[in-house]
This record gives sequence, C-alpha cells and structure tokens, in this order.
Amino acid sequence: MVRPHLEQILEESLEAKRLARDFSKLKKSKLKVGLMCTIAPNQLIELFSSLRSRYPGVELELTDASARQLDSRLLEGDLEVAIYCLPGEKQDERLHVMPLFREQMMIVVHPGHPLSKRNTIRLPDLEGQPYLNRVNCEFYAVACSTVAQHGTWFTGVNAMTGFWP
Repeated sequence: MVRPHLEQILEESLEAKRLARDFSKLKKSKLKVGLMCTIAPNQLIELFSSLRSRYPGVELELTDASARQLDSRLLEGDLEVAIYCLPGEKQDERLHVMPLFREQMMIVVHPGHPLSKRNTIRLPDLEGQPYLNRVNCEFYAVACSTVAQHGTWFTGVNAMTGFWP
C-alpha cells in the first residue's frame, strides 16, 4: 500500500537531483532577465551572444519593463537578473549591484536651431527652450534637480499628457 507512494517520492527526488545538477552545470536552465525599456539593444547584443556561446544550455527569458517594475520583480523573485538604472536612488541592500556600462546624455536639436552650431552647451543656454519629456523617464527627477540647482527651466511638453511641469 505504501510502496507506490515511496516509488513516486524516489522518482521525484531523483528528478529534483537531476534538475539541480543540470542547473549547477548550466546544462539546461532558464535565466529570467529584465531589461529597462530604454536600453538600446546594440548595448546588449555582445553580452547575450557571449552568454549563449559559453552556456548553450541556458535559455534566456527576456522581459522589457520600466526600471521601477524591474526593481520590484527582482525583489519579488520573478527575475534573476535585471539591467536598469534608477539614478539618484539608493539601491536595496538585498540586491547585488554592479555597473555594466555608462551612457552619455545628449541634447538633440534641429540642424537649424541656434544651439546646433555650438560645441558646448551649458544649462543656462537652455533656459526657456522647449523640452520634450518622456513619460516615466528614470532621469526625470535627476534632470529637474540639476536644472533647479542652476536656476534654469525649460518650457516643456510631456510626451503622453501634453503638459510638463
């Protein structure tokens, strides 16, 4: 009467042991990776290609989301790894954080714009200039703080609501 239950337990424990062994050797495992929706794919192609060639048994499951969503999903255990940035915020001590790359911030203007001929643009040069803000931009608070420190402000339009600030 007990034998079928014991055989099932033995079978399941052997399967669990095999899965753990395969995972530890990265023979066959799934890696759930979250990506901040604003990171350009060309920044990641070499990283993922290298991972694929070194560990062909690893199946990547990619998730595209905002930085805040990725942060939450990491803490909840829904993701193993995430590539994102929350500038100006202290990282949660439960996460292991390491820099992956640096990005340069740019100002883009029309070729006919008066600032387009300059090699250097300082914040006061931007005072009163129109600015298009991307909704849920991770750098919004940092940009606002920097601009406010310099006493400069943009006349802006929010990409989704049509108003900023």
